[in-house]
Amino acid sequence: MARLEYRLLDEAKGYPVLYVYEGISHGEVAARFICDRFIKEGAVYERTSCAIEPDGFVIYVQSDSKGRVMWPAAATKTAGLPLEIAACGNGLLSAQRQLVLSFLTYEELQLQLLADYRMHQGEEWLKVSAELDEDRSAYVYYMEKVKEDA
Repeated sequence: MARLEYRLLDEAKGYPVLYVYEGISHGEVAARFICDRFIKEGAVYERTSCAIEPDGFVIYVQSDSKGRVMWPAAATKTAGLPLEIAACGNGLLSAQRQLVLSFLTYEELQLQLLADYRMHQGEEWLKVSAELDEDRSAYVYYMEKVKEDA
């Protein structure tokens, strides 16, 4: 088990610690390292970098001024680790979830979050970003349809 900190990327303030997780599994740390965005207590953060330090792991974040919470803070009801698949269009994130998947291990979840492309409903989709919405206890994978060349 490990220690994970989320720190604000602000050198002038000494990189203040925002959140601390004690006794977190390495699998969960790896899944969080993959995510581009982190939502907690209604605030949206963008991951800038990840670090391994003597006392544990650190994810450096900055406030995402363009970020917004897409769904109300209601937990996704599923057994296991929920992953919501959502479509993007015209550079905007869709508020309509396409699919909710559930995984039993963080390793299975990590493979899904790392994939750059996926087939969905017979069409090829490209990953736009991944996030952990801790307010809703869900990981979210945003994707857009791959445009075919004319």
